[in-house]
Amino acid sequence: MTRTLILAAHGGGDESDANAVLRKTAKQVAEQIGFDVGLAAFRLGEPLWRDALRTTAGDLAVVVPVMTSEGYFHGLLAEEVQAAGLAVPARFSLTAPLGTHADIATLAGDRLRALIGAYDLDPQRTVAVVCGHGTPRHPESRRATVMLALRLARQKRCVSCIPAYLDEDLHIEDAPRRLRGYDLVVLPFLIGGAYHATSDIPQRLGLSAKEADSAESPSGLAAARLDDRWIVCDEAIGRLPGIERIIAALAVEGLSEGAGFEDSPPPPRGVLADGDNHRVRLGTRRSRLAMWQAAHVAERLRERGVDAEIVALETSGDRDLTRAIAALDGDAPFTDDLDEALRRGEVDLAVHSLKDVPLALSSEFDLPAILPRGAPGESVVSRDGRRLADLPAGAVVGTSSPRRAAQLLSLRGDLVPVVMRGPVDDRVRQVRQGQFDAAILATAGLVRLGLEHEIAESLSLDEFLPAPGQGALVVQVRRADERVTRLIRALDDAPTRAAVTAELAFLAAFEKLEGVAAAAWATMAAGLRMRARLIALDGRILWDGVVRGDEPEEVAASAIRDASRALAHASLATGVHA
Repeated sequence: MTRTLILAAHGGGDESDANAVLRKTAKQVAEQIGFDVGLAAFRLGEPLWRDALRTTAGDLAVVVPVMTSEGYFHGLLAEEVQAAGLAVPARFSLTAPLGTHADIATLAGDRLRALIGAYDLDPQRTVAVVCGHGTPRHPESRRATVMLALRLARQKRCVSCIPAYLDEDLHIEDAPRRLRGYDLVVLPFLIGGAYHATSDIPQRLGLSAKEADSAESPSGLAAARLDDRWIVCDEAIGRLPGIERIIAALAVEGLSEGAGFEDSPPPPRGVLADGDNHRVRLGTRRSRLAMWQAAHVAERLRERGVDAEIVALETSGDRDLTRAIAALDGDAPFTDDLDEALRRGEVDLAVHSLKDVPLALSSEFDLPAILPRGAPGESVVSRDGRRLADLPAGAVVGTSSPRRAAQLLSLRGDLVPVVMRGPVDDRVRQVRQGQFDAAILATAGLVRLGLEHEIAESLSLDEFLPAPGQGALVVQVRRADERVTRLIRALDDAPTRAAVTAELAFLAAFEKLEGVAAAAWATMAAGLRMRARLIALDGRILWDGVVRGDEPEEVAASAIRDASRALAHASLATGVHA
């Protein structure tokens, strides 16, 4: 069997040096792993993808996309591979893109550690920034960047790791301003060491680019002390030592997959094929936080051998940003379009914030997994870093939640809660731009987006209770889909499920009451303990109590009984009615 290795990259007319490096790499890797031919092909450069694929001579060609993600250009390459499979007798095996391989995180983590050591940075005051290209035209373009940031964060080599982009928010040039007080190590999640890596990113960071003496050196591509902190920008990840080993691993995987091909070409990666029991399409909203949540679930699935493709959709709640959430049409404005996609079989599962899921779930759906909970509480983001107690009388505080507004008035009746809509990062921006003096936001969302530096104060759970289910992620599937249910069930976290089951049962009892907001927070420490609260929308606490028990239903029933008694006494005075 004659075997050909094709490294397929974007390339470009002004990237002749990067293209030449890839040609050399293709020949070296092919020789190392016993391929007969090794060559590089480019969307922009010689040879073009189409020409290289259609002139392949031999039995099997393994195509390794030297790209960071399964985004727009990977889709174009997959189409070219499929067309070539119909035009020439050779068989083709298209591997996953280079940037999605799990070992990239190991390579980047080792590099991060070396840079922190080289500049003698304090890991607890250092934030790593993974800078991808990004593009609004294809949600997959940034997923790999998010995944790499998540994997690096779990290595705990620094205090936080966040994604940033060249073409969408968070733009890399905004990172120094939004991460004030931290040393930054920027890892360009790019493959070729061309313009964006060598000039564009350093210039956006306010650095003077310099050619690194050697990729073996941890000196970085560009670095400077700005505003009494270090900003270090490294080379493109695709230029680091060890990248050839990952390319070789992908090629070997492609070789084993290609050996079993029939005459027809394989479907592009990420497309659910009949009989493929380990691929799923994962539906999510398009916001940065929703994409983070989807990427988090996808990573958990990949660790269990499940190939998860993320499908981003828009919901009615995303389209209507003018009205308060409580005034939106329907019972599930943030899950409705995802529900429809599930019904039609366009996705196999959907990832939601649990608090967005309606209590009365349709009988055709099931929730087989509730993941370990993030931070359940609330935080204050303020324009000038003031805590809640320090805000001046009459300060405008943004929130879309009647529960938050009620508890805010309970603590500070002299503040003015005003409806605030939009994704989490946009709400922070509204505060920074002076549209609000402060905002109350879920701590988990801020942390997941790497915005913990924006937190002026994390509110005590005793004085400011969260929404039932806040901080928890849930996976929704079709009840009849036994295959996907079986794959997803392994992600379920029993302690989190017990806690949120009690909280949501409490909410269900009072959800339809006018003029009242319900809040609850349960934990599984020495048994199940739940603190719950009913608050009139004018800020009066109608009931506040703590209950304990062994089972969620038991705890919820006790809280509902006590709260109902208190509510009965207060109903005439408050005007509350069922």
